[in-house]
Amino acid sequence: AVVWVGYGDNRPTGLTGSSGALPVWDALMARLPLVPLELPPPPAHRLRYVDWESGLRAAEHCGDPVVLPLPSTASLRSLPECASFVESIGDRIRAWFD
Repeated sequence: AVVWVGYGDNRPTGLTGSSGALPVWDALMARLPLVPLELPPPPAHRLRYVDWESGLRAAEHCGDPVVLPLPSTASLRSLPECASFVESIGDRIRAWFD
């Protein structure tokens, strides 16, 4: 949302962005419902856990993972301490159909 406060003929109002438009914008935003943005992964991608620091594939509760949409064909090395969690039989079977 954009808020502009002023006169149509551009006369000075004595207001700045923070003293004029910001209170209006703040009041508007405070009344809007909070809805999280949840986007599906792009086609031919799937969500995978990746360790934030190393960029290696991780399990949900191993390392410091973030969820990223990666191409289904992407092959990531696993964090050594997460390898047994990441390459489960279920992951391998799902990979056949991706």
